[in-house]
Amino acid sequence: MVTTVVTGWMQRPFVALGMLAIAMAMIPLNDALIKLMSAYMPLAEIALIRGVLSMIVLAVFTGGVSSMLALPARVFWSFYGR
Repeated sequence: MVTTVVTGWMQRPFVALGMLAIAMAMIPLNDALIKLMSAYMPLAEIALIRGVLSMIVLAVFTGGVSSMLALPARVFWSFYGR
């Protein structure tokens, strides 16, 4: 049997609906911003910016930032420096 751990804020359905609405609003916003930026920037730069922003969002919402900061300073900076 598989058990899942559900945190307190995920048990509220209105929070889940709100997060879903925000996520669905981000899709057309992302497309519009790419269309606007493509007039001024090369495609590779737009893809890089989009990838970095996606990684930041994932790190914040998955607890990656707190995991990174829990690392010893030497390990953190050797990983960051690569």
